[in-house]
Amino acid sequence: MNKYLRLAVLEKNRGVVQGLEASDALGDIRATVRESETRNALALESALADLRAEQSAALQANEELVVKTLQAFSQFLAQQEPDAETLSKQPAAEPSRASAATSAFLPPKL
Repeated sequence: MNKYLRLAVLEKNRGVVQGLEASDALGDIRATVRESETRNALALESALADLRAEQSAALQANEELVVKTLQAFSQFLAQQEPDAETLSKQPAAEPSRASAATSAFLPPKL
């Protein structure tokens, strides 16, 4: 009977040791997952910051292009205005369509 009691104690100790090893392994896995999640979160934040910077630069470039286009169109209309006035001889009290169109396309003054 003493022999069986010793075997039972040995088996219990073996189970406890295996449980501790499994617990350590699980802790290692959890730590690895946390580190991976942290790295992924940092990479995602970095990518989002890069995308925001690119978007901001693209919006700025588009705004500048729109302003330049409107200025060029304004100049074009201003060049056409003297020719239209000499041909139609509009009265001075009535503003020409070209100058009204020019002011409609100009960006607001900041």
